[in-house]
Amino acid sequence: MLPVREWWILSQQWTAFFESTESRVNLFTYDYQITLDNTFSFQALLDKGHDLLAALNQHQQNLSGPEVSKIGAIREQQFALAGTHAELPRLQQLDGQPHYKVQEWLRFVLSNNYRQAVERRLNLAGSSTTKEWQLIPILDGFNAPRRLAKLPCFMMDTPVRNNAFFGRESIIEELDKYLLPQGKSTPFSLGDSHRRHVVLCGIGGIGKTSIAIEYVFSRKTKFDAIFWIRSDEALKLEHDFCRIAVELGLQDANEPFNPVVCRELTKGWLENPIKVLDQEHDIISQAEVQWLIVFDNADSPDLLQDYWPLSSNGSILVTSRDPLSKNSPSIAYRAIDLAPLEDHEGAELLRRLSHVTDDVEVSVKIAAKLGGLPLAISQMAAVIRYQYLSFTEFYERYEDEHDRRELHSFDAVIPRPEARGNIASIWAVEQLGDHAACLLEICAMLDPDCIQERLFICDLSAVRWLDHFPKTSFAYSAARANLIKRSLITRNADKKEFRIHRVLQDSVLSKMSTEKMLQTFSFSVDLVLAAWGRTPLVQRHAISLARSRDGLFPHALALRHMFERQYKAKIHGPGLQIAKLMNEAGWYQHERGNSEDMKSFLTLALEICDQTPGPESAQLLADIHYGLAAAANETNDGATCLSHTEQLLKLRLETSSSTGKSDIRLAIAHNEYGIALVMNHEYEKAIAAFTTSIDVYRGLLDYWPSMDTNPRTNMGFTFWVMGDLDQAWQTLRDLLSDREIKFGVNDRESYRTGRVYHGLGNICYDRGLFEESENWHQRALSHYQSTLGNIHHKTADLCHRVAQHCLRRGEMDHARTLIDQALKIYSLRESVYLPELARTTFLKAQLAMNSREVLEATDLFKKAKDMRSRIPHAPHKPDASLRESDFDRLVTFFSR
Repeated sequence: MLPVREWWILSQQWTAFFESTESRVNLFTYDYQITLDNTFSFQALLDKGHDLLAALNQHQQNLSGPEVSKIGAIREQQFALAGTHAELPRLQQLDGQPHYKVQEWLRFVLSNNYRQAVERRLNLAGSSTTKEWQLIPILDGFNAPRRLAKLPCFMMDTPVRNNAFFGRESIIEELDKYLLPQGKSTPFSLGDSHRRHVVLCGIGGIGKTSIAIEYVFSRKTKFDAIFWIRSDEALKLEHDFCRIAVELGLQDANEPFNPVVCRELTKGWLENPIKVLDQEHDIISQAEVQWLIVFDNADSPDLLQDYWPLSSNGSILVTSRDPLSKNSPSIAYRAIDLAPLEDHEGAELLRRLSHVTDDVEVSVKIAAKLGGLPLAISQMAAVIRYQYLSFTEFYERYEDEHDRRELHSFDAVIPRPEARGNIASIWAVEQLGDHAACLLEICAMLDPDCIQERLFICDLSAVRWLDHFPKTSFAYSAARANLIKRSLITRNADKKEFRIHRVLQDSVLSKMSTEKMLQTFSFSVDLVLAAWGRTPLVQRHAISLARSRDGLFPHALALRHMFERQYKAKIHGPGLQIAKLMNEAGWYQHERGNSEDMKSFLTLALEICDQTPGPESAQLLADIHYGLAAAANETNDGATCLSHTEQLLKLRLETSSSTGKSDIRLAIAHNEYGIALVMNHEYEKAIAAFTTSIDVYRGLLDYWPSMDTNPRTNMGFTFWVMGDLDQAWQTLRDLLSDREIKFGVNDRESYRTGRVYHGLGNICYDRGLFEESENWHQRALSHYQSTLGNIHHKTADLCHRVAQHCLRRGEMDHARTLIDQALKIYSLRESVYLPELARTTFLKAQLAMNSREVLEATDLFKKAKDMRSRIPHAPHKPDASLRESDFDRLVTFFSR
């Protein structure tokens, strides 16, 4: 409970609020014949908020006396309640009936709306609240409320159940033995007896994924949660694993998220899952939550190490072609080697799928000829059914085809070393019509797990047509139906997407000529680019942008891998389209906050452009330099940033000179060049570059006030770094006025307004206006929380700044919370944000020293000093003379 004096001050604030309202304030008390309980007050009720009822239940004495609840507010009204603390949740009147007015009041308190209402009313009245009161919603944003997982939770939208699944009963029974919970185990018992981990191994097409799909659907009622994870690529694995946190409700789907944080959220829940038995009364089960994860196509077991739960909770099923996965100490406990179907099993499967019941003896021969591979059997059954063949007719034709393949050389282009194209798959594809074959060949280029149908039906007017591509919706539907009937693709009609087996992809690619493969690859790139869409540069950081490309990014990744295998070293490759797609994929990573991951995509795009000089590549080349410069300035790399911005500006000026026009790209180039100059301490040149950028913006026909937010913000920061506080203030205040006219006060259009608040706070701080500075910095931090989320590095920058204010005022606990949050964010990318980590660690050392924790302060100072020594451009300075400014100068100017 707060001291009486502070409580009295807050009471006056509440009184002012209550007096300004038109409705009466409904308060309550107890039978006051009992001795006064001085351990409770109305302020305690406010402080408890949503934990009010639980707090009252824990109280041992009875609350009494009207003087306890009476605060002297205008139009205050009291209500007597019969009962003791333990009976309070009944909320009864003296006549024993529920007190409806008290219920309304409690709903108001429990909903947390009271705090927002008070803040809003006090702000309108021009009153000032304490700094601690203002910080409450910001700190609450970092202290995530307890989020109970949404159960049951079945993240199984990638696989589609095969209703014709047949056989493998012994495998399913063995999986039950190893995966179904047999009894209660302790969460961190790592002994083999508690591990429920199984690896399904076998060659491509033998049925690993089919068995896993059948298992998760047939055993769905045995688990509270099942998660299907695509594990053939690191980025797909990361994306799906992060989705677990969203599907469970541990991560807000509308908030930008960091993959590392989502991974740890998910692993944390998997290691200590909580089950809600009664949502209404918030009753938590002590029983284990039964969960199952399927890591499908984990052909590189080492990729799973960062995602593997440490405890023995739950069950894990891995499917893998790699026989070494059985011996991987990090994932394997039980291994099941899948053998081909026995001849009689394969024959029965063939008869079921082909709907041919006679010629049992010949069906056994066919199953043996197909090697007992379920994939080959299902494909050949579709051929028999679709072409109305008898088993004897099929067997004779297949034998002829087999002999021809064996006797004649076949120039197969195998795109992957692990490819296992087989004659059955090749022969099945060759029976297709032109449209269906073309569609299948395109699918062989894309990510096999989730091929969206919108790729084939979006606006393709700008795409160069491929021969035999189904150009109308009717032709496309017919081609798709042809593939489905032949069991070559599996469609999810609800989600309008389908998947193709990797073995079939390999088979299709192996029979394509070099010329046809290049044509199909180029067309596939065009399809993905058309679905990706173009985004105006001024909207590059719109919050919703990255989410619209989530489903397309795996295709960009698949096409990148194919390009690197097939065309990277060749002069005559697929042209600039793949470079355009790599540029877009790089920006996708940047907009998700992964600036470091952006670089590999843009570097590849740069190499392609360098191999393809010409007017068409010049524009793209400039865009790539822009992206690489942006990544460099976000990661404190001043020299690289300057190199790329010089190239960017040179290319943009050449284009402007040749066309006689200045466009937004030229304005952006001058701004980026200015940023690089500031990072390299050439401030006067930077001001000139920002001024030119602003002039170009304002010369555009479609200019609107604050369209030039970026150069004006950077100019304001640069004036601040130079010490010209008046110019800095005027620049940023004018910009804020323009943004408020365009987007309204406290807009959430993007994070850009938060940058303006940040700069204004810095200026006030240097002027000694600490209260005003803290207000601006808190506004900036709150703005970043809502636009960038709690784990973005810009949010961390403001955590550092606000922590300085808390430290100045002696609010050590608040300062520690903010500092720890900043360090947590920076630590997610330690190699990238080493200067920021050193700076904030030094601040934490100051906090420890001010708190008289000398040993901790000494240790933290040593850590900060060691980090600083690892930064290449950090000037040497004796330890005793290191100050906060020595760390601050190492950070990019707009992050200080």
